[in-house]
Amino acid sequence: MFYLGTIAVLSLAGLIVVSQAEWWSSVFFFRNYLSPNWIARGWGGYTIHYWSLAVEEQFYLLWPAALVFLGKGRARWFALSLAMAVAGWRIWDLHYHWFDRLVPGLLFGSRTDVRLDALLFGCLAALLLDEDSVRAAFSHVFKLWMWWVCLGAYCGIQILYLMQGARTYSIFESILLPLLVVGTVYRPQTWVGWVLETRPLKWVGRLSYSLYLWQQLFSVPTVGSSILLLQRFPIGISMIVLCAWISYRFVERPFIRWGHRLAPPPTEGREDLGSRP
Repeated sequence: MFYLGTIAVLSLAGLIVVSQAEWWSSVFFFRNYLSPNWIARGWGGYTIHYWSLAVEEQFYLLWPAALVFLGKGRARWFALSLAMAVAGWRIWDLHYHWFDRLVPGLLFGSRTDVRLDALLFGCLAALLLDEDSVRAAFSHVFKLWMWWVCLGAYCGIQILYLMQGARTYSIFESILLPLLVVGTVYRPQTWVGWVLETRPLKWVGRLSYSLYLWQQLFSVPTVGSSILLLQRFPIGISMIVLCAWISYRFVERPFIRWGHRLAPPPTEGREDLGSRP
C-alpha cells in the first residue's frame, strides 16, 4: 500500500502515468486478471508486477480454509488433486484458448487458475516434511547429485521455452522448484547453502520483498514519465535499493513487530524479523 500510495502521488503530480484501472486492481488484488485492453493510458508497467501478489492473495482465500476444514492429512490429498487439476486445465486452455476468448489480451502466465499448482506443490512438500519420519527419509535419500539433476532439468525447461519463443509453464516446473528449495534447506552444508548464508545474500534476501515492489518504478523508463533520469542505469539501481531499504526499515519492520504483538509466533524459536538489526 505504501508503494501504491507513492505511485498514486507521482501520477497525480503528472510525473508518471498510472491508470485508475491498474491502480485499483492492485489495491484489491485482481491485477493478474486485468486485461491490457482495459488500461486507458499507458501499459501498466508500474503495477504489472502486482500480478504475483494477486495470485498469492487469491491463494490465501483458499488454502487456510482448506487446512481448517480438511485437516493436515486430507489437505495433502486436496493439494495434490487440485494441483493436478490445475495442470490439466492449463494444458486444455492453452490448446483451446477458452479463457482468452472470455477476457481478450489477458496474460496467460499471470492467471491464478493456471499458476496455482506451483503454490500447491510447495504446500504439499511442507505438509509431508512436517512428519519427522518423512523429513529424515528425505534427508537420507535425496542426494546432492539429485539436487543437481533437478537444477539441470529446470534450466533445461527454461532453455526449451526460449527456443520455442513462448512460455507456457508446466507441472514439471511446479514440482522441481519445491525440490530445489527443500534440497537446499536440508543440505545447508553444501556450497549452495554456504553461498546463500553469506552476509551480502542474506542482506538481499532481507530486502527481497521491498526490492520486488520498487524495482518496477525505477527500472522501466516509460512514455509520459518525467523522472526518466531516475529510471536509467545505474541511477535506477541505486534508487531501487534506497527505496527498498527505506520501505523495509520504516514500513515492513514496524508492521512485523505490530503483527507479532497481535498474534505471537506459534512456533517456539521462530526468528522475529521485526527485531533484527
